[in-house]
Amino acid sequence: MNRMVFSVVLSVLAGQALGDPCAVTDTFNDGTHSGTWSFGWPSNSNMTIAETNGRARIGYGGGGSNLVVQSAGAWGEGWLVDLTQDWQAQMTWHVNVPIPVDGEAGLSFAMMTEGDPDQFYYGRAFTITALTETYWNGVDLVTTPLLSGHSWLYGVPTPHVVELRDWTTRTLYVWYWADSRTIAWNDAPTLVGAPSVLIGGITNGFATALIGFAGHKYGMVSGFSHDALTVDDFALYGSLAGPGMGSCVLDADCCQTIQASCEAMGGVFTHGEPCCGCPYDVNCDQSVGTSDVTTLLDAWGTDCTGCAADVDASGTVGVSDLLAVLEHWGGC
Repeated sequence: MNRMVFSVVLSVLAGQALGDPCAVTDTFNDGTHSGTWSFGWPSNSNMTIAETNGRARIGYGGGGSNLVVQSAGAWGEGWLVDLTQDWQAQMTWHVNVPIPVDGEAGLSFAMMTEGDPDQFYYGRAFTITALTETYWNGVDLVTTPLLSGHSWLYGVPTPHVVELRDWTTRTLYVWYWADSRTIAWNDAPTLVGAPSVLIGGITNGFATALIGFAGHKYGMVSGFSHDALTVDDFALYGSLAGPGMGSCVLDADCCQTIQASCEAMGGVFTHGEPCCGCPYDVNCDQSVGTSDVTTLLDAWGTDCTGCAADVDASGTVGVSDLLAVLEHWGGC
């Protein structure tokens, strides 16, 4: 994706403008997920994921237990989203699974602060899911296409918003606000009518989160091809962290992102190098002051490897980071 197209993609993301021009983007056109995503599925799953023909595609080979959730999907590789800052995301979904006999199948966007990504076990997470389910209503089996939002606490989901879905292909938009710890989503690029949920129980005490997407099936569902669940044109815009981060110079601009996204935008990437050139300017506003201390305190005590608040690069945010900022008060 060239920079002009990428700018157009970001321009449709509604909500307040973000100050940090950082992004992860993937059009899935290069035939490899390496460098952006870690693909996988649990050992008990008959679902698989692959990047082919310009999309990430998830299929189900049939079989396996109907009493456990089977899944396959992707998590960010070498990057995390910074929960102390606002962020926005979008991705195009195609959801066209066979009508379940008795059960469900669908595609989810996931934000996880605690859990086992290899097994797609959500310890603390929030998911937005487009699915088709068939259930017994006490009289008959009823099939319904849905778009839903769930919070997860140690493998147990709590539904917050469940709406009817009238589409098979649509772009999903997601917004996150750090001050209120709120997430919102819509299948149109507007906040008008968008459901929103307070997710402090998931994000409080965490400075970063994994971002990913996954297909799943539960119950009696026929096998389906890799054309049934697909993801395309992913973009996440906001502050990022993680071991894969570096500076990406785009003309006169600089942002912190991963190498694959930087090069896709036509930028020059340097691994591990901050854009500011001053590690004590935590929020990169060209001075060291109160706002840097506020950002640092928001991430206090957390595992924040690669994030700006980890001034001394120790992997956690604490006293030594605060002292370093105070020693360089006013400038670098």
